[in-house]
Amino acid sequence: MKDTLLKVQIRKRKMTNRQNKLQNLIEEAIANFNQFESYLIKNDLSERCICAKFASYVEKIIAQSEFNEYLVDVEYNRGYNGKDFYPNMLYGRKIVVDLIVHKRAYDDIRGYDNLICIEMKKSYKHLDLSLIKNDLEYLQTIVMASDMKSVL
Repeated sequence: MKDTLLKVQIRKRKMTNRQNKLQNLIEEAIANFNQFESYLIKNDLSERCICAKFASYVEKIIAQSEFNEYLVDVEYNRGYNGKDFYPNMLYGRKIVVDLIVHKRAYDDIRGYDNLICIEMKKSYKHLDLSLIKNDLEYLQTIVMASDMKSVL
């Protein structure tokens, strides 16, 4: 039976107050998505479709929060002035997260300002767990490169 809900998997560890706020925002976006968009999951639409629609819920929640100066993008693959890929490569692959909440472009003082990076996977009976491990490594690299403290 197919899962009919979007879920979040958060790493278990002590989080800062800011991280707790961000987690609560994402959980609220998930609850809203699940309430209105279960058709997408029940009917097995593509991961990109689900992610793009979920981004609209994240965008709405972020816009109403203290983090309202951040933007939400799906499959964002540009860095400074839209010309470079940052971080460029990991294990020979370009890094592009499914959904990112960030400030576009580069700041000379803060560098890249990535607030939230989300990698989405549909649940399958025969899901290759090594793909998820690679995605987590990508997210951790982005965290280190953008001076974020952790990945939710």
